[in-house]
Amino acid sequence: MGKKAKGGDKGGEVLPTEAESTLLLKIAALEEKLARIQHDADSAVGFAATSKDQLAKQKKDQKDIVDYLSMQLAQKKEDYAALEERYAQLVQAKEESEKRLNQMLEDLKAELKETQSKLAASEAQCAQLTAQVIEIGQLRAGAQGDAGAKATLTAELERYKAMLKQSEQHLTVLAVAEDRIIGENGARALPLMLLEAIRLHLAKPVLVEQAMVAMQYVLSEAHGHADSELIRTRGGIDIILDAMRRHAEIAELQSSACGLLWKLAFADPPTRDIVIRSEGIALIMAGMQRHHVHPRLQYNACGALRQMLVTAPRDFSKESQIAAGTRPAELPAVGSMSGRRGRGLPQDPRTLPMRISPGGPVRIASRSNPHLQPLQGPPGSSLRSSMGGRPATIGGSGRRGDDLDPRLAAKEDVSVQALKLTLQSMAAHPETPLVQEYGCGTLLNVVLGGGMSMAQKLYGEAGVPTILEAMRTHPMATGVQIHSCALIKELAEFQPALKLIEDGGGRSLLLAALHNHQYNDELLTRATEALRYLPEELKIEL
Repeated sequence: MGKKAKGGDKGGEVLPTEAESTLLLKIAALEEKLARIQHDADSAVGFAATSKDQLAKQKKDQKDIVDYLSMQLAQKKEDYAALEERYAQLVQAKEESEKRLNQMLEDLKAELKETQSKLAASEAQCAQLTAQVIEIGQLRAGAQGDAGAKATLTAELERYKAMLKQSEQHLTVLAVAEDRIIGENGARALPLMLLEAIRLHLAKPVLVEQAMVAMQYVLSEAHGHADSELIRTRGGIDIILDAMRRHAEIAELQSSACGLLWKLAFADPPTRDIVIRSEGIALIMAGMQRHHVHPRLQYNACGALRQMLVTAPRDFSKESQIAAGTRPAELPAVGSMSGRRGRGLPQDPRTLPMRISPGGPVRIASRSNPHLQPLQGPPGSSLRSSMGGRPATIGGSGRRGDDLDPRLAAKEDVSVQALKLTLQSMAAHPETPLVQEYGCGTLLNVVLGGGMSMAQKLYGEAGVPTILEAMRTHPMATGVQIHSCALIKELAEFQPALKLIEDGGGRSLLLAALHNHQYNDELLTRATEALRYLPEELKIEL
């Protein structure tokens, strides 16, 4: 047992014994160890909790990884299935491509074989052609020796053809029965001799022009109708038109030819049909346009046109109007012409109903014919009748005007072309009575043949002022007044033209014509009838 401490009454604390100290030391060591174990246990518990959390987190992560890998695996399976399907398609496409390529290869082999066959055939043909070329070369070489003889024979053949044609024309012109055609003692052979002179010397324009003038004088004799028929039946119309084609630039020849055609058509109506069929209308109008400054040509052409427009308008066609590039003479378009088509003459003017005037039936075209009476022109003028002599040429000739359009006029009707060219001629030569007279006569026939449509065209081309100006400028020219009065009567049925006639002094001009030509029955009839077509308020007691 322990011992008491010294120095006190109470004895103090009892000191532990050695065994107790040992036990205390062991207890302290055990407590320390317990504390350490407790600490380790606490540490182990904390580590276990941490490990548990980490394990739970790891399990969760593993679960996520498994889910992701499962999803990836499913996706890969789908991709693999798609790849398998695509692979199957590619395999199928490959097989089809192989089949197609094999077929193409077979086709190409067949084509190559065919091409080789063709090539072999071409080589054979080439060899054959080469042989033929060599043969042709040999033939040409052999023919060169005969070239001179061939050229000589060709030239001789052409010469014989020309001689044959000349002989045929010569026979046509001169082969006549003397007792039946050329008259007693050959009195009527002169027209045929002149025609033969023209035929033989077509290349000499002066001789041809003089022969045509002489023929006009011959046709003015009493038997002019029979002579005109004789010239027509002997091919004279074609010879005259041929001369016009050959010498289109020579105004005097064109004028004489137009005058001759005028007389022939007047004396022998069948001549008109031949002129129309042979494109003579185109030649006449081409001459008018080419030589617009030549007054004698203008009035001869107007006279010829007037005779052509009297008959057979239904025969006018594009071909008869314009030589479509195959003849020497072609009619260019008038500068003022438009591109519109006109209307042809609907009926023969000779079949139109005649208007009865107080003085009896109206006589159409009494002055516009080759058998003219002398006109009283201004003092000192060179105006002559067609029977007495040729009027002098006023102004230059032979030069084409700069204002003319060289286009072909095939788009318009013959009547419209004639109307426009006639108005152009009258406007270019206002002081020449014959141009005005025959121009008015041509316009009258055009209007009579075309009716209201031609009256409208004449009005549209400013024809009314031109007609009134002709009456005003040449009050004493009987032919001008006769045809102008007849034109006024025809135009009065077209209201716009009637208004223009009134405004232009038409009534006073008609009254002046009545006063100046009191002893000309035909003019009095025409003027009186024209006055009756004017409105009542404009007429006066005569």
